[in-house]
Amino acid sequence: SQKHQKDEMVNDNQERSCCSCDSVTYKLIFKGLWSRRTHPKDFPTQTHLLHWSSVVGASHSTEYNIWQYGDFASRAVKYVCEYGSSNILETEMRKHSEKIRTVVKTPQMWGNVLGSHQALFSVNKDYQFLSLITMIGPSPDWLWLRTDMVAASDEEVCL
Repeated sequence: SQKHQKDEMVNDNQERSCCSCDSVTYKLIFKGLWSRRTHPKDFPTQTHLLHWSSVVGASHSTEYNIWQYGDFASRAVKYVCEYGSSNILETEMRKHSEKIRTVVKTPQMWGNVLGSHQALFSVNKDYQFLSLITMIGPSPDWLWLRTDMVAASDEEVCL
């Protein structure tokens, strides 16, 4: 059956191990693309309130995640979503530092929501996932979050 084949593919991907002992550093570029032109419906009229919170996240092992699809948001994720505050998330990441290789944090973007920020992060065979979150405002709970293996979605990273 198709479902059985899909389950086998997922298990095969999870069981493969990365073959490298080296570390690779990547440059993350976050570019804000939120504008009246790209999102004309209900775009905020008070432009002085437009902003992105800091982009916060980490390169990490399979034993850590900032969020889990289908689960309720943690208190840390809720604070990023509702207030743009990453303090609780940063504390949580410090508590799990043995599962994290690099913490990523960019400055907030106020006024110029079409701007960009850069950050460096490293991955290796044991820490091959990258999870990021940011809040867009003014908003009670709009956010962008992503967890991926660094090379591409659903593919193992072998450096």
